[in-house]
Amino acid sequence: MAGPCFSPDTQDFLRKPRFTTPAVILVCLLLSGAALAKDGKTIGVGIGALYNGLGLSYGLQGLGTLKYVSLGCLSLSTSRSRGTESNCGLGAGFLRTDLGNRHGLGVHLGATYNEHANLNSIEMFVAPQYVYFFNGIDAPGFNLGASLYFGQYDGDFKIRPGLQVGYQF
Repeated sequence: MAGPCFSPDTQDFLRKPRFTTPAVILVCLLLSGAALAKDGKTIGVGIGALYNGLGLSYGLQGLGTLKYVSLGCLSLSTSRSRGTESNCGLGAGFLRTDLGNRHGLGVHLGATYNEHANLNSIEMFVAPQYVYFFNGIDAPGFNLGASLYFGQYDGDFKIRPGLQVGYQF
């Protein structure tokens, strides 16, 4: 059906999944975060190693520890010539707060599927990290950190520094 609201381009846009589903999932996770915190579980949202790029994390809090899995994207792009390309995947990590309840040291392991420039390959990385939890590792609040990524990116082995900003519920 052609017309001002349903041109062929509009119909194509409506058929392709965009960011609606991730947005709905994010809202649901944020609303359930407060209930999870009471059981030693945490949900986080942010950017950095703890979130496998720009993404979410789900963690289990122990006495001065955080074990987590994450889902995120290291990069997203869209263009008329290439369409939508991404480098998204899963990660897992562990943080300890031996330096005090607010200072976390740990490691993150990640795997992403890189679609950029038709690479279509799985890329693995490891990232030692430091995270400062403003309210402590076992309480909801903001966190800030740094990491060093060792692994593949766009088909080549690279070592890259990374910053982290997030919120744990």
